[in-house]
Amino acid sequence: MAARSKDSSVGSGYYTTMSGTSMATPHVAGAAALLAAAHPDWTGPQLKDALVSSTKATPSYTPYQAGSGRLDALAAVHASVFATASAYSGFHAWPTKPAETDVQKVTYTNAGDAPVSLDLALNAAVLLDAAVTSVERDADGVAVTVTCPDGDHVVRAATLLVCVGRRPNTDPLDGAAGGLELDEHGHIVTDSAYRTSVPGVWALGDVVNHFQLKHMANAESRLVRHNVLHPQDVRTLTNKVAPRAVFTSPQIASVGLTEQEARRRKIEYLVSTRDYAETAYGWALEDTTSFVKVLANPLDRTILGAHIIGPQAATLIQPLIQAMTLGLTVDRIARDVLYIHPALTEAVEQALLAL
Repeated sequence: MAARSKDSSVGSGYYTTMSGTSMATPHVAGAAALLAAAHPDWTGPQLKDALVSSTKATPSYTPYQAGSGRLDALAAVHASVFATASAYSGFHAWPTKPAETDVQKVTYTNAGDAPVSLDLALNAAVLLDAAVTSVERDADGVAVTVTCPDGDHVVRAATLLVCVGRRPNTDPLDGAAGGLELDEHGHIVTDSAYRTSVPGVWALGDVVNHFQLKHMANAESRLVRHNVLHPQDVRTLTNKVAPRAVFTSPQIASVGLTEQEARRRKIEYLVSTRDYAETAYGWALEDTTSFVKVLANPLDRTILGAHIIGPQAATLIQPLIQAMTLGLTVDRIARDVLYIHPALTEAVEQALLAL
C-alpha cells in the first residue's frame, strides 16, 4: 500500500507526491473508513494491521518498491486474522554483508470467533554450487558457513535440515553370495525386463533404478508381474524418459535435459520459455512468476527436456513426457493438437509453437 512505483509512466523516483500527500493516501483512507465502519471497536493500529495483512501480493516488485502489495478493500473488511504491520523491514547499510539477516517479531491476531491454523512460509535464498565448510551452534540456532563461487557466506537459521540422500539397502541381502550382480552403487543389475543375473530372480524399485521414484516403481511392478505370469510374452521398460516432480509451492516438474546439462555435454539445442502470465488462465491467476521451458533437438525437432515451475506443473508436463516417450516432434504436438482455451496448457502450446 504505497504510491505508484518508479516504473509508472509519469513522475520520477519510487514515489510521487501531490501537495505533500502521497497519491495512494486517498485510496488507503477510503479503505480505512470502510473498515472502521465495519469494525467500529478497532483501534487505528488494528485498522492498519488488517489493511496491510489483506493486500494482494505484487511479486514483481520488492517490498521497498511496493510496500506490502496492492490494497484489497473487500478482503480487509472481511479479514479476521491479521499480523502486526511495520514500515521497518530490517534495512541495512549499503553495501550489505553476505547473508546479513535481521530479526523482527510478528504477532498474529484472530479477531474472529472460530479457531484458525496458520500455514506460514518464508522467502528463501538459494546458494548454488555451495559447499558446507562448518556448522556451529549460536544463540539463535545454527550458523552454517558455506563456500560459493563468489566467496564464503554465513547462513543463520533456527534449525538445520540435512539431506543425506538415499542408497539401496541391498547390503543385508549379501547378493554377491547368491550370484546377484550389483553395480558400484549397490543397485541390483537387471535387463530391460527386470531379470537379474540369477535365473528366476526378478528385481524392481529402489534396489534397481537410480531415480528412486514411486511412479517408476509402480510401472516396474506392473511389468514384473506380467513377465512372471506370462514368460512367453515378456515385456520391457527402458526408463529412458524419467520425469520427476516436487510438490512444493510452487510445484516443480522436470523431464530430460536442462540447458546446463546440454551445454556441458556439448549437445545442440533450441530453447523456448513462456510465462503463465502470457495465457488467459495465467493472467486470471495474476501469476507473474510461473513458466514453461522446453528444449528441442534442432535437427529432428524432438524434445530434449522440459521444465515447469508453477501451479499444476506436474500435470502440465504430462503431454511433453508422452511426446518424448513416443518420439513426437514439437511441430506435431504443437500444431496437430488442439489445446483448450483458456486452460493453463496454452502455456505449453505457446512454448512449443515458439521453437
